[in-house]
Amino acid sequence: YGLSDYAKPVIEEYVNGAWVVYDTTFHPYDGYMVYNDGDGTYSVAFCVDMTGVGENGRTFRVVDQGA
Repeated sequence: YGLSDYAKPVIEEYVNGAWVVYDTTFHPYDGYMVYNDGDGTYSVAFCVDMTGVGENGRTFRVVDQGA
């Protein structure tokens, strides 16, 4: 929530101590959608395949390209 622009977001995953860009076009069914929140800001929803993820899960962040 609270993104300042409708620009394509950059989704990053924390892997082995570093933030790396997550390619939403690589894995089948991965993707994202940007929503207009009606208050001048935007939010993002995205889905990724979590099959086989251990108990520690995965950590993602969305970088606001309009900031």
